[in-house]
Amino acid sequence: MANGKYNRIKGHTFEREVAKLFGEALSDLTIKRSIQYRGSATDGADVIADPFWIECKRQKKPRIVAALEQSEKDCPEGFIALAVTKANRDEAVVSIRLPDFLELVSEWRVRGEQPP
Repeated sequence: MANGKYNRIKGHTFEREVAKLFGEALSDLTIKRSIQYRGSATDGADVIADPFWIECKRQKKPRIVAALEQSEKDCPEGFIALAVTKANRDEAVVSIRLPDFLELVSEWRVRGEQPP
């Protein structure tokens, strides 16, 4: 299999895995994968779990900040940009800007909930 095709399949598989995990953790939300076409000029999240706009990257050495910046660039008003990255043979990592994280924690505290 050509390397480019393998990497696309690996990326799409990771996006489905992330969507499934968000769906299990946030069962009351609608979780969607965006429809993307290679070379398309349209920008969109890999996964949308309102209020999260999620960019997924699974690579040998993922560029975490670049993935978060891509999510932020495409993120519409009212959503929180996240990047879920995974290096080969490693666990996935979620990246979020500190102000957004603190806002989430503040909302949990206001509701009297404990963060998961």
